[in-house]
Amino acid sequence: MTIPNNDATTTPLDNSCWVANNDRNTATNNATNNSTNISNSATGTASIKALVQTSYDTIAVRYLEWATSIPSPRLELLQKLLHRLQAPSVAGSIANAKPRILELGCGAGVPTTQLLVRSGYDVTANDISATQIQLAREHVTVRPSSGKCEPGESGSVEFVLGDMMELDFPAGTFDAVLGLYSIFHLPLDEQEMLMRRVFRWLKQGGHLLINVGVMADSGTIREKFLGKEMYWSCFPESVYRDIVTREGFAFVEVRLGLMWKMGRMCRSCGYWGGNRRGQFIYRSRVDI
Repeated sequence: MTIPNNDATTTPLDNSCWVANNDRNTATNNATNNSTNISNSATGTASIKALVQTSYDTIAVRYLEWATSIPSPRLELLQKLLHRLQAPSVAGSIANAKPRILELGCGAGVPTTQLLVRSGYDVTANDISATQIQLAREHVTVRPSSGKCEPGESGSVEFVLGDMMELDFPAGTFDAVLGLYSIFHLPLDEQEMLMRRVFRWLKQGGHLLINVGVMADSGTIREKFLGKEMYWSCFPESVYRDIVTREGFAFVEVRLGLMWKMGRMCRSCGYWGGNRRGQFIYRSRVDI
């Protein structure tokens, strides 16, 4: 879902240039606005991963400065998630153990990983960029821990370098999974596959918090971001809803808002759900 914008400093995405095939496994872009379509073949996927990795290795410091200088609902949504994890029904199920959280795309560790650890959670923080992981190690400090969930006690963090699609965990490992500003760097077929894996990794009653880009039609974008070429892919909002609910999640909150990427104004959609099968829960849909 895109927003036409005639401001001279931005170029709107043209909905008409995006075409998706019926099985949603691949998408193509009718070359406009300097965007380039990429095959989701094995070779194409490998080149996408290498592109995202090397670009973030190069722009990591600049990206941190940029990301922390613009308004973001990240901390507000994270605090809501932490409140839910501290609710009696959840707290009782973890039997005084520290909740475990998987962060997909931790970046430089600020502010998300840092806040999670300071709040007493055990975090597995993954990123494809070695430079981002190194920055996160510098930013996130951990105090000695007893291993129990006690007031004021620091959590722990394990940094895992690599492609999030290469991760594997036993079923029911995590109380929550986060994917903020990261999942849209995966090819479309992998985004769908990841939701299936995340559902399995979560404990019963666990939570998923993600944000994705959404457009009128499925498609991919490849162009300059902070001076380096970058890759994104997006489904329409309705397709994301279908994927998430089909894998077994129930919506808790959905937000639509604006997100600046590539010098263009795009729609950003945030999903927050629990992994309980059953009634569709839709509590709010507001501009951010």
